[in-house]
Amino acid sequence: MKTRPISPKVHGIADYVLVSSLLTLPSLLGFQNKVRSFYAFETYPEEILDDLSGDAGTVG
Repeated sequence: MKTRPISPKVHGIADYVLVSSLLTLPSLLGFQNKVRSFYAFETYPEEILDDLSGDAGTVG
């Protein structure tokens, strides 16, 4: 069995940081609504891929 480069817990934390920054940074930086919507939309594929890979809910 191959070793993983990071643990599932670290991966979960990194996902939460990525999603929260995609949702908050565009507003904090004053981007237009269209750009903010794009970044918010980008969070959905990230979460769906985590659900499919079985990494969702590993933080805890």
